[in-house]
Amino acid sequence: MVTRPTATVTITIDAHSDLVAEAAALRAEEKRLALAAARTGDDIDPRASEVQARLAELEQHIAEGQIHVRVRTLGHGQYRNLLKNHPPKPDDEIDAKVGYDVDTFGAALIRAVTVNAVDHAGDLVDLDLDALLDDDEGVSPYDFEQWFRTALALQTQGGNRVPLLRAS
Repeated sequence: MVTRPTATVTITIDAHSDLVAEAAALRAEEKRLALAAARTGDDIDPRASEVQARLAELEQHIAEGQIHVRVRTLGHGQYRNLLKNHPPKPDDEIDAKVGYDVDTFGAALIRAVTVNAVDHAGDLVDLDLDALLDDDEGVSPYDFEQWFRTALALQTQGGNRVPLLRAS
């Protein structure tokens, strides 16, 4: 049995953007308090422990909205077939440049290579790839891009060790 290389990518499924923004503000405040204490030589401001406690609480809550997805390399033939099934659209400059249909290949690759996912506690998560890959309701464009880039890098640099094949 051939063991294919794998990689893990962290995908945010519940962004809590308001909490992420608050956490960023608290990190900045924590840094400001530490710098002020270092400059003056005073003891650390008592508010620093409050900031650190709130920051830890927020980071835990944000982590609960993330999953860690494991992706694998495909066999050479599987990857080649995937490219053949998603050829570049005629007269599309971007498709011609990358060698596949940019509108369909990403989701198809992710579906083909995703092995499993675990939550912040390490428990397996039942993935609904249709929902996660939905353009309107799924993961953010940033998370999709990270997921896709990790999957593509494994195919082109990880286990296949072949140049990017162009669909034709």
